[in-house]
Amino acid sequence: MASDDLDVLTVEQDVDGSAATGPGWLRVLLTLIGAGVLAAIVIVIISAVLTADQPTATYGPALDEVCGGEASCSDLSLAQVNQLVALELPEGTEIITSRYEEGAESILVEARVALPEGAANPYDGSPYFEVDESKATVVFPAGINIETYYAATGELGALNAEGILGTDGDGRSIVAVHLVRTL
Repeated sequence: MASDDLDVLTVEQDVDGSAATGPGWLRVLLTLIGAGVLAAIVIVIISAVLTADQPTATYGPALDEVCGGEASCSDLSLAQVNQLVALELPEGTEIITSRYEEGAESILVEARVALPEGAANPYDGSPYFEVDESKATVVFPAGINIETYYAATGELGALNAEGILGTDGDGRSIVAVHLVRTL
């Protein structure tokens, strides 16, 4: 090999250092920000999918709105019953009994109402689904001719509700609900 050919390896050349330290850090920063935004979007989508079938009305108003700051009461309004048990009871519904109790481990809501004459079944189109009588675990008040049992679950098992649709001795349509939300 000729010695002139090897001179190429011994010649010093200046290298521009700005290319190595330039926008590389900016590219890394933008990549990290983009990955964070993408992860947040994925988490929101997964949360939405997991909670899509959960009834949201059962969260209800704050405790001080339900019982005037007390942990329990037995004088719920029709609007409170609607919200707490996730049903749309029509105007003219008569509240026979109602109860709200908040303990250290759970919230209990019970309501028994008489629907106005000709009212539609409030369980239709609600989060409640029809169940066989053998699946019922709640004993509802005597004096109700039970036609159909219902149940609802949510909050990944922390919410369980049972309900009935029936008639009383006067022929009025009666709805009763027993809901427990574990805290």
